[in-house]
Amino acid sequence: MRARSGYKCTLFDGTGSEYRAEVAEILPKRVRLWILDRQVVDRELPFRITIGAPLPKGDRERFLVEKLTELGVTVFVPLVTARGVVRPTAAAVRRLERAVIEASKQCGRNRLMQIAAPTALPSFLRDHATAEVRWLAHPGDSRRETTAAGHTPDASNSPPGRGGSDVAPGESLLVPRPDAARAAAVGPEGGFTPEELQAAASLGWRCVDLGPRVLRVETAAIALAVKLTSH
Repeated sequence: MRARSGYKCTLFDGTGSEYRAEVAEILPKRVRLWILDRQVVDRELPFRITIGAPLPKGDRERFLVEKLTELGVTVFVPLVTARGVVRPTAAAVRRLERAVIEASKQCGRNRLMQIAAPTALPSFLRDHATAEVRWLAHPGDSRRETTAAGHTPDASNSPPGRGGSDVAPGESLLVPRPDAARAAAVGPEGGFTPEELQAAASLGWRCVDLGPRVLRVETAAIALAVKLTSH
């Protein structure tokens, strides 16, 4: 909106290349630019991070994608879970892809975070079973639900909303290789089912504790991304 002839700007193609350019002409619906030079600039993390989460409702899905883009997440996978409410559509995926581009412009990221096709949780767990770090965020006493799959957990053993898990806050986690792939999944508002937790445990996924409060989907996904970038 502020550009005039002679205005300098930087273009990017989403693959790591940046182009220093100068506005040559402003037309009613397009702008013509001179490309002055090209360079490859790497602002990516030294490892891949894949975050899988059910889409939250309304504008919260855009917020989620914006923040994951800023944090350097490599791939976001819209998850389809047993208790999920929002069912990802092709139109929703296109909206998320546009949000990635806008967020990349804002934060200076020149590689686009990939928005994967909506994926059922069992497939996601199998697809990333070789990642060196595999975390699952789930509210409630995950250990008891995992070991007693198919049975009703005794809620009297844990206060409502407590994040019981295999990994408690502050506990030392396995430090992965610097370039090791990392993956994490967030459950829907109702959490994962005991069967989903059992399936994850059988593939070596670990439940992580994000604190004593139940977090919204987008908050948990962002928290996991931050934790993964620091391990």
